[in-house]
Amino acid sequence: MTVSQVARDGGTIAYEVHGSGPLVVLSHGMGENRAAFRHLTPRLVAAGYRVASVDVRGHGDSSAHWPTYAPEQVGGDLLAVVRALGGEPATLVGSSSSAAAVVFAAAEAPDLVSGIVQVSPFVGTPKPNPLMRVAQAAVLRSRGCSGCSTARCSPAGGRPTTPRTARSWSPSCAAGWPRCAA
Repeated sequence: MTVSQVARDGGTIAYEVHGSGPLVVLSHGMGENRAAFRHLTPRLVAAGYRVASVDVRGHGDSSAHWPTYAPEQVGGDLLAVVRALGGEPATLVGSSSSAAAVVFAAAEAPDLVSGIVQVSPFVGTPKPNPLMRVAQAAVLRSRGCSGCSTARCSPAGGRPTTPRTARSWSPSCAAGWPRCAA
């Protein structure tokens, strides 16, 4: 295993790279390090990806003392890793507190980000505006749903998984959503 470093204002960011193919950059949450992805990395490599596991600022082999640990700056760190690895667009995966960082990175440099994945994101719940609430209500009342929107894509093939969804579930709901039908 070779650990590389990329210089940033205030310190260095450590990362290691495995595999070849399209780039995937993995960014862990608070209190972890790049080893958090030790089980995922070999699977991504086997699937044909080049995987860069990053130690977020203040963690692992990255510099410990930074003026800020804000998601915007962590997103900039991820972009610095992408640039250091050739600047081809990458899929950024952010876990927990890094989930916000991948959003900032994608907004800052969309040309360097082919996609984002948020794992257990530590972000706030959006408050939809009145127009969005009306649109959501219309979709949830549409044909095939019958008031069971949360049941239609449950892991049980369309069957409800909680008491709340069980009250409104009917076989016609799952039948109206072929991707969920048993």
